[in-house]
Amino acid sequence: MASVSSPPHALQVDLTRMGLRDKLGLYLRTVSTSGRRFFFEQVVFLFASWVPTPLGAALRAVLYPLVVRMGWPVLIEKNVTIHRPGALRLGRNVYLAENVYLLAGGDGIVIGDHTRPSRSVGAARSTWGASCSAMGGP
Repeated sequence: MASVSSPPHALQVDLTRMGLRDKLGLYLRTVSTSGRRFFFEQVVFLFASWVPTPLGAALRAVLYPLVVRMGWPVLIEKNVTIHRPGALRLGRNVYLAENVYLLAGGDGIVIGDHTRPSRSVGAARSTWGASCSAMGGP
């Protein structure tokens, strides 16, 4: 009889057997690289992630380097979701379009210089080289 293995992205824990404290710990490890960074990252995203127009892009250019390692210039549009920003590295001249979703799991995500993930692209555990483009959905 052949064994059925879980996909590599499958959650390796049984949530039904976890207590509330363990579930909160799992959540914190999923969205941040440490519990101490979590609250600071969330405050930065609360103030900057939703603001539209060039004012919002300028606000993100000033605040996001506090929680994400990034080159200059980087343009991040509104509603870009970043989980585990401490494990994300953005190169120079990177453009993240609206609704991009980045989950920097495992060893994190590296997005090289002159890279443009377009609208509604999602990524987890990856490296995008220099001058790369990725097209998303509607």
